[in-house]
Amino acid sequence: MKANSRLAGDLKLNSDGRYGVKSNLKILEKATRNADTVMEDPSGVYQGPACFIYGALSPFLVGADKHHIKQFFPKAEFVEVEDATHDVHIDQPLQFTDTILKFIFQNENLS
Repeated sequence: MKANSRLAGDLKLNSDGRYGVKSNLKILEKATRNADTVMEDPSGVYQGPACFIYGALSPFLVGADKHHIKQFFPKAEFVEVEDATHDVHIDQPLQFTDTILKFIFQNENLS
């Protein structure tokens, strides 16, 4: 049931009775035509507080990229959430919310 509700957020029922993706595919197609604009190298450094929350079961290896992330966010904090995929806010909503609130309250005077 959880997987179905997750998928439902990305789907829409078309007039022909079939389901489609809610994404603006025309914009995505246009953006990916030019390989130079798909993945530009990041530039600049953000010196403020940053919190990277990621699921231990996510296919995106945030933990393995900490060194690279720190080059652009030197004050970054990393919070790995057990039993969570990329959708941490869905898989572990209480831990996600607690982590966000803790981070905000710790940094409320630093903005």
